[in-house]
Amino acid sequence: MSTPTPTLADVRLRLLRLHRALLDAERAEHERVHGTITPAAFLQLLIADPRFAWLRPLSEIIVGLDEAVLERRTRRENAPPPPDGDALLARTRALIFEGEDAAFAARYRALSASAGVAAAHQELLGALP
Repeated sequence: MSTPTPTLADVRLRLLRLHRALLDAERAEHERVHGTITPAAFLQLLIADPRFAWLRPLSEIIVGLDEAVLERRTRRENAPPPPDGDALLARTRALIFEGEDAAFAARYRALSASAGVAAAHQELLGALP
C-alpha cells in the first residue's frame, strides 16, 4: 500500500507549525536578553525590527500557500491564476533544506537546536514530496 501524497494544505499546516516554533524560539531568546515583552510588543518587533527580517521569506511562502489552498476551494471565473503549488513547494525546499537564503539559513541553523523547531522541521521533512 502506498503512502498518500501530502497536499498543499498539509505542507501549509506543517510550515505554520515550524513558523510558530521559530517565533517561540526567537521570543524566548529576545526575552532572555531584554526581559519579558507583551504579545503586541513582540508583533511590533516582528514587523519593524531588522533582526527579524530573516523570517519574511518563510512568511511569504505561507501566504502563497494560503492563497493556493483558498483558490482551489473557491475558484471563480475570471479570477487571477492561483499561485503555482509546485513552485511554492520548490521554494520551501530551497529555503528550509538547501539554504537558498543565507540570512534565513544562518538564523535557522542557530535556532534548530530548539526542541520545538527540530520537531517541526522533521514533520515538514516528512510532508514535502
